[in-house]
Amino acid sequence: MKRKAIFIDRDGTIMYDKHFLRDPEDVELLPGAAEAIQILNRENFDVIVISNQSGVARGYFTENEVKAVNDRLIQLLHSQNARIDAIYYCPYYDKGIVPEYSINHPCRKPNPGMIKQAVADMDVEPVAIIGDRAADIQLAKKVGVPGILVLTGLGEKQDEIIRKTADFIAPTILEAARWLIENIKK
Repeated sequence: MKRKAIFIDRDGTIMYDKHFLRDPEDVELLPGAAEAIQILNRENFDVIVISNQSGVARGYFTENEVKAVNDRLIQLLHSQNARIDAIYYCPYYDKGIVPEYSINHPCRKPNPGMIKQAVADMDVEPVAIIGDRAADIQLAKKVGVPGILVLTGLGEKQDEIIRKTADFIAPTILEAARWLIENIKK
């Protein structure tokens, strides 16, 4: 039997969106993020982060800098007894300036490439996606799982169509995790 996985956006959902963050020292968890992930860990969900990182294609930072930021995120969560099982990111963006990354790629949300890769790598079953942007909710619909819009990050700025498309709107990731535990069958 496959393990159940919750897929969560990074910037604006788990940590503050600092707009093309490249310095790991600037990683700052959003209030309640560690507790939310602890809740999902206790319920035996795999927690997988999925993040578009177009800054690589735009020339703002390198993949090594993305990995350093991701490592810092894992470290901060671990220090609060919260576990991320994997992180997938998409460095591609078709309007970028770095040629090898400036393509329309199937892993860029709302395309399901990162989810498909995680399913293949980890033998998990997606059960929900949490994020603060239209692409996260659109991805959830493509994958056929509930999409939870959090109002942190850019969540407050999402239009009414996305708000109506979301299966649940939560003020923060903590409320999203609590809703998932009550409403998603394992």
